[in-house]
This record gives sequence, structure tokens and C-alpha cells, in this order.
Amino acid sequence: MNNQILLRLNKETQMKKVAAFVLLLVPIASFCQIKVKGGKVPVDALFQLAEKKALKTLAYWTDSTRMPRNIEIGETQWKGEKLTGWTVGFFPGVLWQIYGQTKNPTILKSAKMYTERLEPNKTVKWTHDLGFMMHNSYGLGYKLTKSAAYKDVLLTTSLSLYSLYNPKVGTMKSWTWRKEWQHPTIMDNMLNLELLYWAGKNGGGEKLILAANTHAENTAKYHFRTDGSSYHVLNYDTNNGEVLAKITDQGFSNESTWSRGQAWAIYGFSMAFAESGNKVFYNKAVEAADYFLKNLPADTIPFWDFQAPGIPNEPKDASAAAIAASGLLKLSQISDEDDKLKTIYFKAAKKLLIALCGPKYLNQDVNYGSLLIKSTGSKPHKSEIEVSIIYADYYFLEALSKLKSAQ
Repeated sequence: MNNQILLRLNKETQMKKVAAFVLLLVPIASFCQIKVKGGKVPVDALFQLAEKKALKTLAYWTDSTRMPRNIEIGETQWKGEKLTGWTVGFFPGVLWQIYGQTKNPTILKSAKMYTERLEPNKTVKWTHDLGFMMHNSYGLGYKLTKSAAYKDVLLTTSLSLYSLYNPKVGTMKSWTWRKEWQHPTIMDNMLNLELLYWAGKNGGGEKLILAANTHAENTAKYHFRTDGSSYHVLNYDTNNGEVLAKITDQGFSNESTWSRGQAWAIYGFSMAFAESGNKVFYNKAVEAADYFLKNLPADTIPFWDFQAPGIPNEPKDASAAAIAASGLLKLSQISDEDDKLKTIYFKAAKKLLIALCGPKYLNQDVNYGSLLIKSTGSKPHKSEIEVSIIYADYYFLEALSKLKSAQ
């Protein structure tokens, strides 16, 4: 074998080694190196990671009839939900939040496009989820752009939501399709009151604020146990407002505490107090928060239900932690009259966010669609158990934004 052949073979061998080394580096390079140092949550780095993930999602998502909803175990990309589903506002909301931090024009263009796909929902009158669907998309869009068209959509939507309000009961009917109950009202509904408060203060009329306040008052009165824990569903008599049953739909049992429902309570009543100034709402937010924090496990991230029978071998719910963190930050902002409580809830929210930044709950691979993993949608329905769900990312980013503003 002559020298030229040997040189060529050696060169080819070296090139193969280099190629193999590069291939080894590819999956490593796709991971960001985000770590919590000195107890400081790396907010800017997390938004940069969210931006990279969003751009990759936008590059492959071509289905204009669906919105990203979840990533199943073993998968890396989002599965979709029809545009009338309750989670459809969260992906546009994620884009708006990213744009609010990074000012990326590509993200802005996509946020507008995905938001505007939801416009037909403004006349939907069969679900309380209109707040999730439209306020988290059009509402954030209006906040950042002041678009008159977006405002019009929101005001129309608020009237559709108001159509579910029954003055004889004093709450909105959450689920019109659940025929086994007369007038079901769920804790989640508290979040959708924000749309009514906004609309009432932006041209929609005082009746929207009155309905929101009355709904929150009745939820505060009937949805809680004496220890601050909450019921998921109340079934009211349609004609006289009598409470017929206190039950669960997504929790372990009627008398257990579904962790995401408790997080909704923290968030919802903190928001309602901020909007109304009603001290009853503040007190309920505090009770809900104290119960939630008192019953967290060692790693800070709650199980799907605080009384799930198989703890510690039960599924976790990172979304409950993210929602609670955002609600606690709001609670810390409105606790000005009590600096001690303000500090307690701020530190608690930060602790939740630090836990969510850990390797068990934050996926730093830019090729994986979601930020957070291990959220549980509905264990009783065997649906979305310890997977990535879009609303976990939404409330995680919202909490990070609040934290950044407060620091």
C-alpha cells in the first residue's frame, strides 16, 4: 500500500471520528444549561429557552384547525386541540408572554395569527372557559398592542360569558353539557371572572362587575371547608340557588382536595380582591394559600390530589405549582397592609418556581416543545397523567414575568 493511499485512509478515519464526535455533541448542544444559583430564578434565560422552543414549534406546526395542547410520554412535540377546546388560548398566550419579554418580531407575528384564529369563539355561549380561551389570548394581545379590534372581540366575548350567569343562583353555570347536574359551578370558573372585571371597566357595563363579584362571593361562601381546602364542583338548584351537592370531577374524592383546584382558588381570589377590593376575597385567597403551602410534599411540587391514597407514588402536577406560584405572587403584591404575609407568599412563590426549574420538572432540550413536564390533567379520567400540558407553561411564564417585575 503506497503512502498516498495510507494518507487518504488516515484522513477518512479522522473525518469519521470527527463526525462521530459531532453527532455526540448534537444532543448535548440542544440542551440549555439553566441553573438556579444563589436562590435567584434565571428569568431571562428561561424566556430565551421558551423563545427557542416556540420558534421550533412554529416551524413545524401547520394545522390551522388546532392549537398545541399536550406532549405525550415518549413524544417530543405537541398534540393539538380543536379551536373550541378550553385550552386553546394558552398557546397564543405563551407567544404573547414571550414577545413581551424578547420583542421578537417573528413571535409577534405568530401571536397575532394564532390569536385571531380564535375570533369565532367570541359568540360561544356554552362554556365558562371563554376567559381561558379569549382573555389569555386576545386579552394579552390587547395589553401589548392596544388593538381596537381585539378590544371589540373581548367585549363581545364578555357578553357571551355573562349569558351563563344565573341571578337566581348568583354564579355562572360552568358546564352546560353536564346534564346530571342542574347548575354546576367549578372552582376553575374563578379565573374566568377576570374577563368580566376587565370588560366591565372597559365599556362592557357595571352588570359584568356585579356578576363577577356575586359569583366570587358565593364561591367564597360555599366552596370552602373550615380548614381552607376547597371543593371542585358545586351543584346548585337552578331555581333558588340551594346547594344540592359538593363534589369532585377531577379530584380523588368529594372530600379530598384536588391540588389544581386549590391553586385555582389561590389565583382566582387574589385576582378578585385586586379587582374589587372586597376583603372577603383576600381572606379566602389567604386561606387557600395557607392550606396549599402547608400540605406540599418535600420537593415542593404537589401531587395531583393532596389526599391521593397512593402518596408518595401518585402522579405530580407541575401545572398546579405554576398556577399557585402566579397566584401567590399576586397575593404578595396585594398584601401591603401586612408586610410579613407579603414576604411569606413571595418567598413561597419563589420556592415553587425554583422547584419547577429543577431537572425533574424543567425540560431544557430546545427540541422538546414544552418547558415543564409532569403535569396531570385528570387522573380519574386517565387523561394527561404526568405529561406536558400547555397551561403549565403559560402560568409558569406568567409567574416568571411577575417575579421579574417584583425583584
